[in-house]
Amino acid sequence: QESPTSDPAWPKVGRCCTTSESCAQICTSGEGQNCWRAPAAGSVETERKMAGRGRAHTSLGFAEDRDAAAHTKAGGWREAREQAGGAAGRLQSQSVLGHAAQPAASFSYDNRKQNLDPRKRKDLMSLPREKKVPPAKGKKPSELTFKQRQQLREERNKNHYKIPEAVDKISAEKLIHGNPLLNLDKNPLNQRTDYKVKDLSSLSLQDLCMLRIAFERADNDNSGELDEKEFVGAFLPVLARDAGDVALLFMKIDANCDGTVSWEEFLSYIMSQDEGALVIARESARQLFDYPAISDAVSQVAGHRDIAGGLILLGEADRYVSYSRKGELLVWRPDGIEGLKVHHPKEFNTELPFITGLVHIKRRSHSDRLALCSADKQLIFVDLMRDTCKLSGKIKVEHSPLAMCVVIEEDDHGVEKDRMLAFGDDTGCIHMYNLTTLGTLAERNMMSSTYASVAKDAHMSSWQAHEKSAWINKMQYLSDIRVLVSCASDGQIVLSDVVKTAPKVDGLRHRGEVHDFCWLSKVQLLASCGLERHINLWQIPIKTPVYQLDGHQASLQQVVVAANQLISLDTSKTMIVWDIREMSPIQRLEAMKVHQDYPVGRMVYDEKRKAIITLARKMMLWHMTERKVPNGHTQPVTCAIYNPTFELVVSADESSLVRVWDLSTGRAILRFSNAHTNADGEPVKVSALTFDRTQRRLVTGAHNGTVKVWNFSTGQCLEELSGFGEGEVTSMAPMHISPYEYFVASGWNHKVTFWLDSQAAGNPRPQPGNSQQAQADFHMEGHKDDILCMCCRNEGQLLVTGSFDGDVVIWNTESGHVRTRLILPGLLAMRGDQKPIEAMKLLVCPGKDKPSEQRVPSEPVGIGLGTGRHAPIADKDVVLVLTVGGDGVMRFWSTNSTAELLLEFEITESVEAGLSSLSLCHRNKVLVAADSHGWVMVYDVTATMRSAADSLYPLSKPLLPPVVQARFRAHATPISCLQYISARRLILTASQDCTLCLWTLEGKKMGTFGEPAEWKLDRAACRFEKQLDESVFRSAEDEEERE
Repeated sequence: QESPTSDPAWPKVGRCCTTSESCAQICTSGEGQNCWRAPAAGSVETERKMAGRGRAHTSLGFAEDRDAAAHTKAGGWREAREQAGGAAGRLQSQSVLGHAAQPAASFSYDNRKQNLDPRKRKDLMSLPREKKVPPAKGKKPSELTFKQRQQLREERNKNHYKIPEAVDKISAEKLIHGNPLLNLDKNPLNQRTDYKVKDLSSLSLQDLCMLRIAFERADNDNSGELDEKEFVGAFLPVLARDAGDVALLFMKIDANCDGTVSWEEFLSYIMSQDEGALVIARESARQLFDYPAISDAVSQVAGHRDIAGGLILLGEADRYVSYSRKGELLVWRPDGIEGLKVHHPKEFNTELPFITGLVHIKRRSHSDRLALCSADKQLIFVDLMRDTCKLSGKIKVEHSPLAMCVVIEEDDHGVEKDRMLAFGDDTGCIHMYNLTTLGTLAERNMMSSTYASVAKDAHMSSWQAHEKSAWINKMQYLSDIRVLVSCASDGQIVLSDVVKTAPKVDGLRHRGEVHDFCWLSKVQLLASCGLERHINLWQIPIKTPVYQLDGHQASLQQVVVAANQLISLDTSKTMIVWDIREMSPIQRLEAMKVHQDYPVGRMVYDEKRKAIITLARKMMLWHMTERKVPNGHTQPVTCAIYNPTFELVVSADESSLVRVWDLSTGRAILRFSNAHTNADGEPVKVSALTFDRTQRRLVTGAHNGTVKVWNFSTGQCLEELSGFGEGEVTSMAPMHISPYEYFVASGWNHKVTFWLDSQAAGNPRPQPGNSQQAQADFHMEGHKDDILCMCCRNEGQLLVTGSFDGDVVIWNTESGHVRTRLILPGLLAMRGDQKPIEAMKLLVCPGKDKPSEQRVPSEPVGIGLGTGRHAPIADKDVVLVLTVGGDGVMRFWSTNSTAELLLEFEITESVEAGLSSLSLCHRNKVLVAADSHGWVMVYDVTATMRSAADSLYPLSKPLLPPVVQARFRAHATPISCLQYISARRLILTASQDCTLCLWTLEGKKMGTFGEPAEWKLDRAACRFEKQLDESVFRSAEDEEERE
């Protein structure tokens, strides 16, 4: 800037003067090199010039100065000086960011932090409030105070004051008005007709805009909602062919069956699909650990006589090396590749009085070199060959080493240049030694009885990293960022530059002593722990923690990285596994529950064996929980059901987790946890699943008797059905009792409970986020023991239940009483495990007075049979009840007025195991059964269905048994659920081994749901929609009849 030499009232001085009552200054540079002293006060002109003294030394203030200086060239210095003084005073008193009445140059860090504290509610778009000082009337300008003159300038320039343009650009109103989703009329996509949305799972902003435009165009009545016809007409031209069926998309979104879909419902569905995919990916990356076996890890293997002070893993040598404070060095060898246990360790006496550190120096051709340091300033080198250790060198250092690490110096191409050994002592200093020279000097000392060579010759540098009274607890060199990290008892973490041999970043402070830290390379964070009960996560070089993990109840002593997760150990011997993505705990392991005499002292993670190795006196291995499927269930699967409309499979497990799978690929689409909880918020096992008659809503029953209705496309609870009572819900189904639709459930309360379907009855639909609660309409009582299974048929309003004591009841749904009770033959002579009726199905056979091509029965809905599509209803169908139980016998009963036992078909291979599940398809004439040993049997019931009409009274001919077609073992554990998919001619099995599998009728495995290798069932060979009414197994009679 140019100095105002034309004004004689402002003499130039060579340095900044001290502001006093008789002078004022204007700094034209940040360092105060050019200043002008104002003359003494006395005249009005002088006072007016001194008004510019309150100018703020900010970037905005200097901008005003530059404007004033530019105006000076034009000859208007006096007016420019007044303008600069007024603007500066205005900026000083009214700052946009809220810094009022104080120059920004004098702000301290604490003041700025206090003003920008997000916890304080401040409107950054409005000016701060100040106490207005009214100007005294009748006074001359020279008699006014500084605040009064400032108030006059504000009143004079209030019409010229404007909010800065930068603030106006980022204002919320401008962002809202510029949103392309709201200004659809100005959107250029509004004129395009050839735009196609390829995939709804990965929508871009243009895709969303195009869908919104199509939605607005189709909404002719401006109601904000589209019916099915409008929805299909709007989205069919926009969506590509690969996007899927638009009508099915409408049915997924309209889960509450009100017939319309709003834009908010569509967005909620899209967001739930994206969130479900993220949750599934995050869950598959989580790893849990099992408790170790006591007999192998503690009782049979020897260990340290004292508490271990350190433990390291030698990956290439496949050994664990540990030491105790009293000089013991043990080498542990794991047993085989799996490492289920460790062998007795080999002991090496180091003759060191108090070991303070152990580090792996280098891997040689046939050995590993280790270095140990002690509190008496000794350093020894040990060569490890298999299970034997040999002393290779010893030397004394000048300071007491408390921690040490190896520093590998590399060039820009990653080539090693040099190796150094860093020590941390009890004075807060770090000492660097050349490792090659230090090793040579240590080997020379082995030739003599005294320490002839000293470590001083290998010393490279030293620097003060911590306070002089601090003890350094740990050191580690991070090659990613090329810094040496150290923590000490002064509660500080210091990052040092090994090239400049000086601290690079300090000030990462804890409230107490820092015990340990580890580097999370994947997220570039530093985790540290100490006397506090939490873990601090630092983002270097920020000196405040970016995250704080709370969950421990005692001081922490160690943190390690395991399987992209963080594991922490506290002084109460409790380990917590943390998810780094979510910064939340996922598992808690209490070592004191394993063995009281051998708590955990140190730990490392073995990547090869997927296990945490812990050591106090003896070693324990905490193996990672083996998951059969990366994206599958982690708890035993309790039930599964197939939805033929959307070709989806829904499964639930004992942890109250519900998963939705795509049948064509076996990929998990959605999951929602804690579907049912108790009063304490703990998850409760889901014990029963079914769909409503429209196949759009999912109904779940739990172990505590709660029943809920869900939108399984989004995981939203639509309604809660109460009134079942206490006890587990074992079976559920939708049932039509004219003129209403009901949800029917049975279980351990010895009752059959009915709820009126609110949507079918015309009740108002549940609002999103607010689940309604419906009471039970009525109950039917008649069982004396727990009801285990149930089946129903809408035509004829037939309902049959089976209980734990072997009682089979056919109900009269009109009166609510027992119509017929079926008694098992030889019931009193059976054992207790043979009486329960585990599963039952209804076999609908054609009547005698109809030809075979017209005697196609309708298929029950809601009990997981076939495809759910209805065939023509026969007038005189013969309905049989098929029951199985723990005795391995399949029984066929009639359901007419003379209900009786028609056939007992014993399965000899399953007599000991007992039959547990059934699945039946009338149209394909396929019967599938499973036992508790994991075996699956496939039968052809064509002959049974043909002879059903003649087996009734008065003919009473023998009922022909089903013909076995295949038998294979699907699981090694009991099968909890079984279902035959007629449209694909596949078998779905769910077992207690936490897996769901898909099989062909011949026993060929198609795949496991959730496995990495997905299958594809879109080819025509796996679709049989057109052959639903044909028998799968063709006999000679069928061929003759067909000809």
